[in-house]
Amino acid sequence: GKVVPMHITLLYRFYLPGEMNSEIVDKLRTIARGTPGFEFWAKPLSSFPTGNVLYLTPSPISPVEALTQALYDAFPAFHTDLCGFPTYHMTVALGNPKEKTDDIVKEYLETFEYTPLRFEAGSLDMYHFFEDRWTRYLSFDLA
Repeated sequence: GKVVPMHITLLYRFYLPGEMNSEIVDKLRTIARGTPGFEFWAKPLSSFPTGNVLYLTPSPISPVEALTQALYDAFPAFHTDLCGFPTYHMTVALGNPKEKTDDIVKEYLETFEYTPLRFEAGSLDMYHFFEDRWTRYLSFDLA
């Protein structure tokens, strides 16, 4: 399946595993070492108006933006969001015709209510989507 651990996407596209080199890896490691791990809350429950993606919103957003800005500065070619920062989100579910989005929302709220969930960001990870599955191929601990 397309299961990927809970995450916040910072860059939507990046080098493929075969394009990676020691210079790129060193830049990523330096960014991770210069970024303290942080605590945040994931606030329920939003959906994109164009689709059936349900997501949680991380808060406060400032440490996420700071990490993204460091990546933009180090890799300007991948700064694709011309409006500034992307819509940071943690995908919870994808609604589809068989399982209505409303049912997913109801089940989520019955389980968690509207209480924000506490998380800790501890690493900068790279995932690659290949042959219909997500694989983590690099991970750097935050400071």
